[in-house]
Amino acid sequence: MEVILLLLILMLLAPGVFAALIVPILFLLGLFLMTQLFVHSMASLVLVPRSLIQIATNRVVKRNHALEHATVNVLEERFGKSRVAGYAVRDGYKLIAPQPIPPEIVMQAAQEGLERLQRGERNLAIHTRCGTSLLVSNFLFSLLFILLLVASHRFNMMTILMAILLAFILGRPLGFMVQKYLTTSTDVKNIYISDIDVEYQSTHPVLALFQPLRYYIRTGYYERAERRKKALLTEGLKK
Repeated sequence: MEVILLLLILMLLAPGVFAALIVPILFLLGLFLMTQLFVHSMASLVLVPRSLIQIATNRVVKRNHALEHATVNVLEERFGKSRVAGYAVRDGYKLIAPQPIPPEIVMQAAQEGLERLQRGERNLAIHTRCGTSLLVSNFLFSLLFILLLVASHRFNMMTILMAILLAFILGRPLGFMVQKYLTTSTDVKNIYISDIDVEYQSTHPVLALFQPLRYYIRTGYYERAERRKKALLTEGLKK
C-alpha cells in the first residue's frame, strides 16, 4: 500500500521520475509473467496428455466417469443448471454439491442415469463442465502459445490473445470429442449402483453447514458379485 501511495505522489509531483521508475517495473513484471506463462505451457504439454492417457487406459474409471456425468445431467434436468462437480474413482464416483441435496434424490438420479445409459442414451455421458474439456482447452492454449511464440520469435500480447481465442473456439468441440472417445465409456450393462455415502468436509457442526457436501456413489459389477457368491458358497461347502 505504501509503495502504491509513493508512486501516486510521484506521478502527481514528479511525472518524469515516475516515468523513469514505472517503465522498468512494468518491463520486469511483463517479463516475469511471460516467463511464468512459458513454463506453465511447457508443463501442460507434458502433464495434460499424461492425465488423459491415465483415464483413457482405465476402463473401470471411464465407465464410472460416464455414470458421474449421467447423474449430474439427470439432476440438472430436474432442478436446472447447478454447480455440482464430481470425479470418478475405481469403485464409483464422487459428487460435490455447494447446496445440500437429499441423498435419496442423488441415488435416484444415479439409478436413472445408469438405466438411461444402458438403454442407449449416450449423450448423457458428456457434460459441458467436465474437467476433460478444461484440460483440453488448457493443452490447446499451451500448444498454440508455444507454436505462435516460435513462429513470431517474440513475446507479445498478440501471441497470448491469439492463443486464448483459438483455444476458446476449438476447446469446446475437441473437449466433447475427447470425453466421448477417450475419458468416458457407455459400456455399463454389467454395472449396478450399490450404495451412497454423504461425506462432510469438516467434522465441526457449524463449519459443516457452510461447506460443500460430498456424495460418494459406489458401483459394482454383476460378474464380480456372482464370482464372490460362488466363492463364498464353495467355502461354505468345504466347511
